[in-house]
Amino acid sequence: MVEGEYAAGLTNEDKAITYMKEGADVTVVYPKEGITLRTSNIGIIKGGPNQYNARLFVDFVTSKECQTAMEAELNVRPARKDVEITTEGRIPTSEIVSIPYPDVKSSEIKTKFQDLWTKLN
Repeated sequence: MVEGEYAAGLTNEDKAITYMKEGADVTVVYPKEGITLRTSNIGIIKGGPNQYNARLFVDFVTSKECQTAMEAELNVRPARKDVEITTEGRIPTSEIVSIPYPDVKSSEIKTKFQDLWTKLN
């Protein structure tokens, strides 16, 4: 995508924004039909050896301060609604049409997309 081999590409939002910040001639486009919104996951292992520190870590990662830093520095869409979107190229979550994530393997979708796209070019 960044090398200019294709006119359009499909990638995760954070990757495209990272490319933009690095100076690549790309922009993020959000389809009007909608996108799947997924966040990273975090959890505590039940019965794990250090429950207290695990809870502290989860509290830290999900804090407004950490989510704000992750949005600005790691280009990750915040999971919290009270974190302001400040990254150029990213639109607020409230402006995105969200559609359910398909119940298929992502590798199948990527392969099908690549096959269709290369036939068009």
